[in-house]
Formats: sequence, C-alpha cells, structure tokens
Amino acid sequence: MALQLSKGTDFWKPSHPWDARIPFRPGWIWIYLSYFPICFLPITFKEIWKDIGLFRRTALGFIIQFAAALTIFWIAPSQMERPDFQPNGLSEQALDWFYKIDAGFNVFPSLHVANVAYIACLARHFRKKVLSMGVFIMCVLISMSTLFVKQHYLFDLPAGFLIGCLGYAIAFPKIPPGSTMDPAICRAL
Repeated sequence: MALQLSKGTDFWKPSHPWDARIPFRPGWIWIYLSYFPICFLPITFKEIWKDIGLFRRTALGFIIQFAAALTIFWIAPSQMERPDFQPNGLSEQALDWFYKIDAGFNVFPSLHVANVAYIACLARHFRKKVLSMGVFIMCVLISMSTLFVKQHYLFDLPAGFLIGCLGYAIAFPKIPPGSTMDPAICRAL
C-alpha cells in the first residue's frame, strides 16, 4: 500500500451513510486486539496435531482467505478515514499505538472477521460446539469493535465473513478425495 500511495493511487473508501452514525468508542480496542490470540486457537485442536491432512487443510483455509483478501487489496485498494482524538486514557493510548502501526489501509474485506469466522467454522467442524459458539460470539464482538474503533466500514464485515466461510468450505469439502483425515471425521462430514 505504501508503494501505491507513493504513486498517487486513489484509495477506495467503501463507506455507507450508516458508518457516520456509528459512534467512536476507543475502549473497544481490547475486543479488537483479542483477534490476535484467537488466531492461534486452531493449534490447540489435537485433531490437527494428529493428522497431517487436517493440518494442511487448516492451513489451506487460511491461505485461501489471505490470497483472496490480498488480491482484493491490490486490485481495489481501500482506506479507512479515522477520527482525530486525544490519547488520554489507557484505551485511547492503545488505539493511538495501533493507529501508528496500522495506517488504515486494506479495510475491504475485513480479515479480522474472515479469520475469526473461519476459526468458528473449524471449531464446529471438530465438534467443539461450545467453543464454536464462543468463537462465533467473539466474531460478532470483533466485528462490532472494528466499527467502533474505526478500523473498518460496515461493507467490509459481510465481505470478510463470506471470505472466512468460503475458505472453510473450500478447505473442508464434504468428503475430500484421498483424504488422510480420521475416518470418523470423514463419516461425520
């Protein structure tokens, strides 16, 4: 994005009039940052450790999401318009720090939403119903946080959710041919 910016690229701002109605809430930065530890959740799934095929499929799902998003980022570069604020409290200081390391480019689609939706699908896939529900709830909360901390527009969220679910659907089709997955898991699919 820095290269495109230096060449004078006009960045797309996929805002909707409703975006202006969403309040700025710096305290939601903590929910937004919870995305990062959630991304490591799949390494706690013992099924992935026991079956190299499942590990590869899990990685493939992430690769699909990032490849799709990076392609869109390059073809239709997008940027978030952020508010000016004074970083007085801890939440504001954390958000100010985050704004300094992330310039607000690559907002469409939201990879925060895509990755967490994908992880929720994975948890459901491995019959971790309570965990899956918890991750889906976190997906909703993280989606809300992206709006409240002005990291994404409304339009970015469904696109991210779609990419996360498509990544899962492609990486984990009903019965993959030549799968090295545990037969019990394949029968459950």
